[in-house]
This record gives sequence, C-alpha cells and structure tokens, in this order.
Amino acid sequence: MDWELYHGTELSKKASILKNGFTMPGNTKWPGDLGRGVYTFLDNDKYEQSAENAAKMYAKKYRRYSENCIIKIEIPDVDESRVWNLNDQEELDKLVEAKKALREVIDKRVAQLEKDNVGTSVANRHNIDGILLDVYWEYADLSSLADYLVKDRWEDIESYETNSHGGQIPNSTVVVIKNSGVIKTTQLNEIMIS
Repeated sequence: MDWELYHGTELSKKASILKNGFTMPGNTKWPGDLGRGVYTFLDNDKYEQSAENAAKMYAKKYRRYSENCIIKIEIPDVDESRVWNLNDQEELDKLVEAKKALREVIDKRVAQLEKDNVGTSVANRHNIDGILLDVYWEYADLSSLADYLVKDRWEDIESYETNSHGGQIPNSTVVVIKNSGVIKTTQLNEIMIS
C-alpha cells in the first residue's frame, strides 16, 4: 500500500523540513490529541474533503499568523504491520483498559505539562488524550512495533470562516507519523496554498 500524506505548516518551516526532514516535538510541549508526531491527512473516499484540502484548511485556520504551505509526503510500500490503527475497536479497547492502570503516570505528566505550558491555548484546552496515547506508546513499547498511528476523527476543516470546537462524527483520516526516520527528504514535496 502506498500513501500520499499532506501536512499543513508555516512557510517559514518549509526549507528546513524539505532539507532536513521533520523534527519531532519535544516532551515539554503539550502533545496534540493523538500524541506526539507529525500530523498528516490521508485521502479517504468516504469523507467530503480530500487530504490535500483538509491540510490546507487546517493550515489556514491554525497557522493563520503566517504564510502557509502544504508538504506532500509520499511513502511507498507502507508496512501495514507497522501501523497502529485506532479505528480497530480491539486496539481502542486495549487503550481504554490501560488508562486505568496508567492513571498515576498520566496525572504526573499532566501536572508537569501544565507547569511547562501555562497560558498556552493547548494547555487551556486540557485535552489529555494525546498524553494518554504517549504514555501508552511508551508503556506498551509501541515504538518497536509501529511507525504510524491512524485514526478517523473529526477535525475543524469544514469551513474557512467558522471555527468549530469539537465534533464526534469523523470527517478525515489522520495519520500521525511517530517515527520520523521512515520519511526520506526525497519523499517530500511542497504544495503552495493559494
């Protein structure tokens, strides 16, 4: 299976990404809802927006204080055994069950991140899903088993004019690249946003 993934980012980061590849977020920043990694969109015919349009919409809304671009990532022959598919109910059930056992670790991580990220919009939102996913990733040693996380989910990509604050019905397929070593810079291409 071949993937074409689309990542919306700031134009100022483009040259570094195209030359050196992606830098993974550090542990002192509050993670996104699906944990640390490079967030991308993957085409899925059941959704209204293409992956490219979803990335454009995301970049225009959430990187709105700078010029933006889309980075297209072509990954040939994706090894499906290296994909952590959170659309699989069994995988989701394991995660929910582990949350109970990992509660103390999660709470400590949340407390530290709150101190490190006072006043940031992501900390104010206080969504701990990404923290749970990161802690579980470490606990289950998934880095030795998977390079990607895949989840059909709701993203605020419906309209340029309106900001929505959450939805439960998925409208996109998000792939989080957890191991940036799987991406070669020759697989990256810029797509400008008009």
